[in-house]
Amino acid sequence: MSLVDVIRDALERDMRVDILDECNDFARNNSMFQVWFWVAPTQGSYTRKELQAFMMSLVPDITPTYINPFVVGTLQEPKNPEYMFFGSLQYKEKVGEIVSTVNIENEALGELIKSGNPSFGDRTYANIELCTQIIVLPSRAYYESSRARERVMVPMDTLNKMDPNYPSSLRGRIASIFRLH
Repeated sequence: MSLVDVIRDALERDMRVDILDECNDFARNNSMFQVWFWVAPTQGSYTRKELQAFMMSLVPDITPTYINPFVVGTLQEPKNPEYMFFGSLQYKEKVGEIVSTVNIENEALGELIKSGNPSFGDRTYANIELCTQIIVLPSRAYYESSRARERVMVPMDTLNKMDPNYPSSLRGRIASIFRLH
């Protein structure tokens, strides 16, 4: 079973997880195959701390290659609102190898190329990697209402308005609770 199958199985078995979307694509001259899972807590979650803990518990038996944590902060522009940048887990595995054979018909040209580049050989190798990424969003409602850019980050005031657990009088204070120091 490949790593992506193990991850998919873990997500499908977890009753706390709402799998919102799965997509895949080739990248980097077909040497990397990418699979993305967009997930959210089934009950929704609207704080950085809760979302981070949820994300880290998704596939506990496999160590991610990269962890992009949830972060709350501002963009580098004046008068910008606070944003929550969504977290993700990334897992990479080698799934194959590309072997290319170089055939230079002009022998003199071939010797010239090899003399200028001693590492040049008759064959070149490149790994084929499968990169599986789990991107965690606050809720299915957020996913369905968001545009592509907003699936990477969201203004905190927008996020606070979506949270059914907080009365409107507290929404303004929530952003200050999660500021980066």
